[in-house]
Amino acid sequence: ATADRIAERFGLQGPRITITTACSSSATAIGYGADWIQTGRVKAVLCGGGEALSELTFGGFNSLRVMDPAPCRPFDRKRAGMSLGEGAAFLVLESYEGAARRGATVYAEFLGYALGGEAYHMTAPEPGGRREARIMEEAIAESGLSPDAIDAINAHGTGTPLNDKVESLAIKKVFGERAR
Repeated sequence: ATADRIAERFGLQGPRITITTACSSSATAIGYGADWIQTGRVKAVLCGGGEALSELTFGGFNSLRVMDPAPCRPFDRKRAGMSLGEGAAFLVLESYEGAARRGATVYAEFLGYALGGEAYHMTAPEPGGRREARIMEEAIAESGLSPDAIDAINAHGTGTPLNDKVESLAIKKVFGERAR
């Protein structure tokens, strides 16, 4: 419904999709939007996401015992879990050539992404971080960059001991000593 409401409000035309891939929904939407532009399906796309906190969501994560009563502290030695909140963010993607023709200010360039699901366990990652590392490597390869060219990593960073451990292992596999 969100995609339809935004399109109606702003008179947007073209394909619409709502992606539900849990924590990666907005990032997945941006990747799909970039694909639509690259294949010529659309000239520009509005993509992003939003999350409204509900008792059901809170109850589900609480029953998994991954909630921390203190603010989330990803990768901190004293981390105890995640914090839930509400938020929304959207951005406009278009080809570089299209932005240049319009004289638009380009704030960032989207170079690539990768998606994956390991199917190890419904709520736990594979302990060695191999799948996560492979997805990062696929995204870097698609971008045409080398791991040495990466200046920042947007980590999942749930603050849960298992997820933080696996994510740290994967980042170290891909970036070696630079990860430190």
